[in-house]
Amino acid sequence: QADLRKKSGEIFHALISIRTIYLKGQKHYLQIVRDITEVVKIREALYESEQKFKELADLSPTGIFIYQDNNFVYVNQATCDITGYSKEELLKMKFWDTVHEDMKDLIKERGLKRMNKKNVVSRYEIKLKTKDGKVKWVDFSAGLIIYKGKPSGIGNVFDITENKKAHQMLIKAKKKAEESDRLKSAFLANMSHEIRTPMNGIVGFSELLTIEGLSDDLKRKYIGIIRQSSEQLLHIINDILDISKIEVGEVKITKSEFNIKQLLYELKQLFDEQIKQAKNKNLELKLKINLPSDKEILFSDRFRTHQIISNLLNNALKFTEKGSIILGADYIKANHHHEKYPCSNSSKDRVLFYVQDTGPGITKEMQKVVFDRFRQVDNSETKKYGGTGLGLSIAKGLVQILGGEINVLSKRRKGSTFYFTIPY
Repeated sequence: QADLRKKSGEIFHALISIRTIYLKGQKHYLQIVRDITEVVKIREALYESEQKFKELADLSPTGIFIYQDNNFVYVNQATCDITGYSKEELLKMKFWDTVHEDMKDLIKERGLKRMNKKNVVSRYEIKLKTKDGKVKWVDFSAGLIIYKGKPSGIGNVFDITENKKAHQMLIKAKKKAEESDRLKSAFLANMSHEIRTPMNGIVGFSELLTIEGLSDDLKRKYIGIIRQSSEQLLHIINDILDISKIEVGEVKITKSEFNIKQLLYELKQLFDEQIKQAKNKNLELKLKINLPSDKEILFSDRFRTHQIISNLLNNALKFTEKGSIILGADYIKANHHHEKYPCSNSSKDRVLFYVQDTGPGITKEMQKVVFDRFRQVDNSETKKYGGTGLGLSIAKGLVQILGGEINVLSKRRKGSTFYFTIPY
């Protein structure tokens, strides 16, 4: 090739070929000159176009690759970033080597149809398996091109893993919101019943007291029912107020030093009396305190600690017909675990309170949601035994505010143990 000048002075690209020929026995040189200016321009334009494609592809956040006979022949940096392989590694691999096992057959089938120019979907979501074994979801698009003179497949992938996670979270949030709405509706229906029952007792027996000629025994009986109904109504109202305060973060905590043993003995006396008054209950409440002498004083909110344990004891008393309820306290050293009751590690010393009963127990499915607000009202056993179904939710909220955690261990027909920790 050479650059030649025309008579007009214009430079043109030429392809020159020379060979020897003989005419009438004499040696001659035959020179053929061909103007290839347009061919050179086209070649330069193609080269420039390819360079621009490579620059744009390498800068693109979308993975772009080309494959021939199913082998990668070009990959950009984004493809490497998404798959975790280097360019050198990918150029020795087939394009489906990075596809997750679940989807390889689908990719092979569609790729073959595409190369045979059959009608096939050109954009869909697929799973990739990266070099380090992670699974990624990508938006995948593919088509056909001519690359370096050969029919080739071109594809691009965009990482949508986080979008997928967000979408799944949105679906879960929607289901949770719908479930919460359903449970709140059930809660309100149940609550109206719970409030109506003591109100009927108060109103009905108040009217009976107006009857002339009632004996003193009947008056005392009616007044006792009114008092009992009033206490029941007050308990319901307090539960509603407490769960509302916990929801909006307005629970006030007042910490002071108090004796753990004294608190537990006080609770035992209170619930011993309730057990005596309960009909058809063959129960015994036992204390089991295992605390070092220097760990009997707790700096926390005594009223809220009393409330948490009362809620757990009320729950145990409600569901347990016979046997025993054990109220206990154990000591857990900092950075240690309890041998019987699993709880998170902590850099602080903790006291562990527990209430163990011989009631019907709780299924594994119910254990996952037993502390959720409004969840208990959906349980047939709670409907059978009555109550607001907020006791455990309140207990969980208060324990968390005091810096501890609460959990349950239970087996069906073998009883339950609710336990919680509070830092010293």
